[in-house]
Amino acid sequence: MAIAPIRGTLVILLFLTAFLCAVAASAQGPVLLGMGDSVGEGVQSADANLFTQPSSYLSIIAGQAGVPFPLPLIVSNPFGWTGSADGRSRLDPNLQAANLSVSGQRLHELLREQADGVIDAEVDLVLAPRLGTQIEVAESLDPGFIICFVGGNDLLNALTSFDQLNGTQVTPVADFERDYRELMTRLGALGKPVVVANLPDPDKSAFLFDRDDLIAHAGGDYGLPAGSYTTLIEAALLRLGLDDGTNLQDPNWVLDPAEAAALVQHAEALNQVIAAEAAVFDFPVVDLNAFTDEIIQNPPVHAGVTISTRYLGGLNSIDGVHPSNIGHALLANEFIKVINRRYSLKIPKVPARVLNLIAFLDPFVDLDGDRQVRGRPFVGLGETVAFLMGVSGDPSEDVPQGAVAPAGARDILDLLRSLQGGSAARQGAVSKQEAAGLLAGALGIRR
Repeated sequence: MAIAPIRGTLVILLFLTAFLCAVAASAQGPVLLGMGDSVGEGVQSADANLFTQPSSYLSIIAGQAGVPFPLPLIVSNPFGWTGSADGRSRLDPNLQAANLSVSGQRLHELLREQADGVIDAEVDLVLAPRLGTQIEVAESLDPGFIICFVGGNDLLNALTSFDQLNGTQVTPVADFERDYRELMTRLGALGKPVVVANLPDPDKSAFLFDRDDLIAHAGGDYGLPAGSYTTLIEAALLRLGLDDGTNLQDPNWVLDPAEAAALVQHAEALNQVIAAEAAVFDFPVVDLNAFTDEIIQNPPVHAGVTISTRYLGGLNSIDGVHPSNIGHALLANEFIKVINRRYSLKIPKVPARVLNLIAFLDPFVDLDGDRQVRGRPFVGLGETVAFLMGVSGDPSEDVPQGAVAPAGARDILDLLRSLQGGSAARQGAVSKQEAAGLLAGALGIRR
């Protein structure tokens, strides 16, 4: 009775093994090479470290394909955040990783920002012991297969500019087009299979809060107009009692419908560039914008939890930007679908039973619906602050959230002030602007 399924499985495995062996034989470097930004690096809750990096979609794809994919694992600390090398180091500084993705890089920086051998930036942590830019390292390796997902940060600055929230802090289309053409040309010259991806509309980000999000996580809408957004930073200020909604009367703290529409239009223009430039070399494009739309319209259910794109909805980690473990797994399946179709492969997707297990164990899936997740307390600064705020630290998934007392809020701000170079003993009230800057810094936002 079981012979036919076993035979089919063996055929798939033999086919896949033959293809990967052929790729490996033609390549001097890694069979699979990953390029991109923080999503590829495996950032969660504003830090990349050895607890987060193995969950990246790139690592999952490699695992499903059965190919080695050495990671530049980073040892962090309770106050670590991606972008800073302070207190963060490589677990094995001599390992030459197959994942070149560098958090914080925009498209232009993937082409131009160099690792120089001095470990003082994220690019050095990731690319060491190699020197050069992501694209230069890729060109030197002769990889067998390349996955490159970049461009998110060319839009993200418009969201993280929390007190200048007008949607204008984006990479101009002409600059993006010039750089993406260069990227495709240089990858095309390698003569290897390449897969790229487009960008979800930024108004779908869990970093943006609408009225319903504020009600759920801050206890009220505070007068935020329908159709408008504020950010996670303002939601944190409201939650801590450091703002009473006054900020939302200032248009600089609110992304209005017209600004949101313009930002979406800009994202669509960048996606048109990605599609056009990838088509020149017949590189397939993973449609992550449509993928996100599908999750919004038909939310998947895993481990009995409906996974959503909203804050603490399960798809993202605590920072509202970077995928959770289940988010990465779903993302990996979307890439695998496109890779198999374009290159006639049969890489198995992560099956439903495994997705359920991933979701059940995911520290960012709210299993009991109390708007508090388990998180990874003290694994990076974002996680430390989230625990102190009561956003995480729910190991039994049945502990009520509770409010943070004003003294607790001040303790959090004093901690952040001392960590970011200020004086924790400074007297007087903390201004809302300073508090916002400190909370943003905990999420790796530096301006």
